[in-house]
Amino acid sequence: MDSEHLDKKYLKTLTVLSVEDDEETSLQAASMFSYYCASVLTAKNGEEGLAVFTAQRPDIVITDINMPIMDGLAMAAAIRKIDGAVPIVILTAFEQISYLKQALDLGIDKYIFKPLSHEQLQQTLYNCTHRIRIERALKESDERFRLMFHRSPDAHTLVSGGIYVDCNEAAEQLFHCTRQHIVGQKQTELHPEFQPDGRLSSDILPLILAELNHSGKHSFEWQYQRPDGSRFFADVSIVLLALGGEPQLYASIRDSTARKQDEEELRRAKEIAVLADQAKSRLLLVVAHEFRTPLGLLTISSGILDRYWERLSHEELVGQREQLHRATVQLSQLVDSVLDISRQGVLKSPESPVQIAIEPFCRTVAEEVVTVWGANHTFHITVAADCGSSLLPEQLFRRVLTNLLTNAFRYTPPGGSVSLAMARSGEQLLIDVADTGIGIPDEEQNMIFEAFYRCGNIDSRHGLGLGLSIVNDALYKMNGSITFTSQVGVGTTFSLILPVG
Repeated sequence: MDSEHLDKKYLKTLTVLSVEDDEETSLQAASMFSYYCASVLTAKNGEEGLAVFTAQRPDIVITDINMPIMDGLAMAAAIRKIDGAVPIVILTAFEQISYLKQALDLGIDKYIFKPLSHEQLQQTLYNCTHRIRIERALKESDERFRLMFHRSPDAHTLVSGGIYVDCNEAAEQLFHCTRQHIVGQKQTELHPEFQPDGRLSSDILPLILAELNHSGKHSFEWQYQRPDGSRFFADVSIVLLALGGEPQLYASIRDSTARKQDEEELRRAKEIAVLADQAKSRLLLVVAHEFRTPLGLLTISSGILDRYWERLSHEELVGQREQLHRATVQLSQLVDSVLDISRQGVLKSPESPVQIAIEPFCRTVAEEVVTVWGANHTFHITVAADCGSSLLPEQLFRRVLTNLLTNAFRYTPPGGSVSLAMARSGEQLLIDVADTGIGIPDEEQNMIFEAFYRCGNIDSRHGLGLGLSIVNDALYKMNGSITFTSQVGVGTTFSLILPVG
């Protein structure tokens, strides 16, 4: 539907006040106006016209100038004081410049000389109607905007020239303050100096304004700071509006703190799940790594019994059977660990310490490792007489010795030597594992305790790079420490200190 048709239709809802002192002219005008309008009011002079306007507030005023008691211009001036927007049309047979100037000063909408043609009257009415229709539509739109603005459950603010000029009740609730603490404040007063990403709020605001000037709207996430100093996250949508002839920023602000907290909790939960999964995988690899020595013992001892059963003395048979028994016990413990990981994702709570006779225990572990890994090597073990017995977690202690000795043999060429020395100093057990192996390059020595790290000089030797990582982890659980010295082509010595009871 075009604008002219809308104006014609809207004119049928309007009331016109016709002020004319000539009775015949007044009747003719009223007849013409009634054809276009909803109703017509008449008055014989300016005083009567002012009274009618005051009482009934017509939509359009059409008046003559020269009338008794009060002329049309004086009436128009009085009407302008009551309603500065109502359209006023002057009809006159006089062309005095003074009248025209006075009409212009009063903001008269149309100044028409008599005699008035039908077409001229029609177009004048349509022009006035168009203005009324547009102004009222804008007013209704503004009223709807104000209604939505103030009744919205989301916080809304208006900013002009970097100053808050309005806000709704939801904004007061969100910022924990009254309207007086928001309106009149600079935008920067309700922002922290820095946003969570480390950028200055004052550096980001110009970027937001540039986007608004480009597209007229922008949505983003923002952190606000309340007058009481507390902060909250919000999802913000801003639209650039022209209100009252001035560009203003209309912002819809929705508190996203709870959502951010949920997202952070979800992120942490995912992170914990990933770490747990990594820990589980690492534990399984550690356990798999630990299977090698007992499996080697089983293979070797069973092979010896198969081949040399009839040649072995009673003592030798007992020794092989004990070795098989120890290997099966170790395997059983490792299987239990795998089951714990499968059921719970982690190993059971820390192993309780037990009383261990240091010399026989260390010799047994050393013999097991030598049996599997010590072929073509010389091995020496020295245990000081004062080592006695100590409270230690057996599996962790075995893990430390087994991995250090295994590494020493694996990375020492045939014909080389490996040694294990044990001593006691007060409440500390001192352990040295030395070899004449390939050594550790200087530039790699700070990385050897990392899981899966393998030095560049190991050639084709098989392995996962877990042995020293397992040792380091076990010592941490035992509150022990480890240091080492190494020289490429000469060998390596690992020195351990374990607190013992």
